[in-house]
Amino acid sequence: MYIVSKDGSQAINMDNVTCIYASKDGHAVMANFVGGGGCKMARYSRPVAGCAVRMLAEAMDVFEAYRLPSDEDVDARMDAAGKDKFQHFGGRKPKGHGCT
Repeated sequence: MYIVSKDGSQAINMDNVTCIYASKDGHAVMANFVGGGGCKMARYSRPVAGCAVRMLAEAMDVFEAYRLPSDEDVDARMDAAGKDKFQHFGGRKPKGHGCT
């Protein structure tokens, strides 16, 4: 399976990926490679990367290639799930951002 980055600039062969995960701040989808190193597959304006990873996982059994969702696609999924668009997908406030 191949995954195309959100901006369309990279096609990643899943045979060379050890894991795909949401960054700590929830704004990016990251991949680690078998030989070491990694890349940023997508960057989102809000902390919705966890939702994007779940959307990718759902597509992995269905498609041979998948493009990471746009901000609008993730918003639509979160709206359909009844989540507040500006709430962290996990339901908690992100830590370490100096917010009061």
